[in-house]
Amino acid sequence: MGGKVFAFLTLVIAYLLIVFGGYVASSESGMGCGPDWPLCNGVIVPVLQGATLVEYAHRVIGAVLAGMTVILSIYVYKQPDRTIRAVAFWMMGLMIVQVLLGAVVVIFDLPAVVVSIHLVIAIAFFVVFFGFGVFFRGDGRQSTIEQNIPLCST
Repeated sequence: MGGKVFAFLTLVIAYLLIVFGGYVASSESGMGCGPDWPLCNGVIVPVLQGATLVEYAHRVIGAVLAGMTVILSIYVYKQPDRTIRAVAFWMMGLMIVQVLLGAVVVIFDLPAVVVSIHLVIAIAFFVVFFGFGVFFRGDGRQSTIEQNIPLCST
């Protein structure tokens, strides 16, 4: 699988995680795993039902996204273009902040301010990732927005 396809799949997972996070909040499943983090109800894999299933699924999707982000960042960081490497650095930084905020949300029982910041960082991650996708060619060279979004060309 090429770098551009992997980047696109990672972007899709990021979008799904944000949408699913909204479902976690609206279904009031945020404490479905109790105050345990990274465990869920004191175990690695809990009984998957109700709020626990919803919260645990959110965590699993987040773990998959984190893994994909690490893989992509390592791949991109080896590229010669400094701009793309800087974007990879920001992706990793935002991912680390996001994981830590997710832990704080759970450990401190869903403080509204932290939940809001968690959402803002998720959106920032998505925007940075989207920008990365617009300019990343997958072959180590930077491309222009006109090459990737035909409607932007004159």
